[in-house]
Amino acid sequence: MAAVAALLLFSGCQQPVTSTYYVRIDTADGWRLSLRRFEPEVVDPSRAPVVLCHGLNCNDHFWDLREKVSLARYLAGRGYDVWVPALRGAGRSTKHGFVLIRRLIRPVLPELPSELSLRIIDPNTLNWTMDDYVEYDVPAILAAVREQTGAPAVHWVGHSMGGVIIYAYVERFGDEGLATITTLGSPLTVPHPPNEFLRAFADNKELFKLINFLINASVPASWQVLGQHNGVRAAMYNPRNVDRSVLREFYTKGVEDIPTGVLEQMVEFVKTGNMRSHDGEVNYAQKQELEKVTVPCFVAGGLVDLIAEPETIRYVYNHIGSQDKAFHIFAVVNNDTINYGHLDLVIGRYAPRDVFPAIERWLAKHRLPAPYEPREPQPPRQGFIFK
Repeated sequence: MAAVAALLLFSGCQQPVTSTYYVRIDTADGWRLSLRRFEPEVVDPSRAPVVLCHGLNCNDHFWDLREKVSLARYLAGRGYDVWVPALRGAGRSTKHGFVLIRRLIRPVLPELPSELSLRIIDPNTLNWTMDDYVEYDVPAILAAVREQTGAPAVHWVGHSMGGVIIYAYVERFGDEGLATITTLGSPLTVPHPPNEFLRAFADNKELFKLINFLINASVPASWQVLGQHNGVRAAMYNPRNVDRSVLREFYTKGVEDIPTGVLEQMVEFVKTGNMRSHDGEVNYAQKQELEKVTVPCFVAGGLVDLIAEPETIRYVYNHIGSQDKAFHIFAVVNNDTINYGHLDLVIGRYAPRDVFPAIERWLAKHRLPAPYEPREPQPPRQGFIFK
């Protein structure tokens, strides 16, 4: 079996994923993060493990909603050891004393792709910031993946905020343990004046807080989809590039509430035009900060993305210090199948045809200088293994 799997791997064909299971890790400030591991039949030891990090308002399900639009399975099928974290408060990541009733009561109505549940918590419980992801979650994830696999470095692939936080991390703490960075729709600037969608986001901060307190965030999100609100749909994704069944999975399983501190930070981002630390002391979009990012970077976006407009993605590419870098806007004019928006960079109907191969080509160009010795996986905690 191993010989057959190796033959498939090194002949360029996709191999099966052996298993997926959850690994729990602890951050320095007391959170327990959940990472889902996608193990290939045979790990290619010349390829660094890959971390796939979700963005704002999402969780780890984002990368594996359906097998046909699963970047996690796509890369694992090509010999990469893939790790998909849920940042603090998302997915199965939790903290002692942090109780969300919806984690226990998650009725899903087949007619409505949303989670209907009551919340019985203080909204201030959701009051962490993006800086907490940068200072605690990212280093814990990088250290855990290197320790568990034995690899000297890790590829980081981030969508939206999942890319923003890795830029911020490198600017503040350096790039040790990183092989490459790939970002999809991850802006550090906002054009001024902001477009109508971003302006509406900033103007409705208090409404978002109320939604977080009373009901699950996926309810209004789902209503927008079912109600065919074209403005919201056009901002979040190209409607011609996302299957309705995939959207149903996303709004059922993949949506999370926006933490109060992160929400405030994002609103300030839109208002000021630059991504800053929560205390305002660090401007992550400043040229001298971006020059600190010297790890190889693939910077990508979508032509019709209203959240991360192409000019903001180009700004990051132009100012990072990396000598080894690549830039691509997924669009018909650039020989892609369709013009891409924001979410469909990962969950789009044509993403496996356009986006996934582009990411894999970038990763394949950046093999480790020397193969590492993959470690035997530690047995997952009881109740957290999924074949």
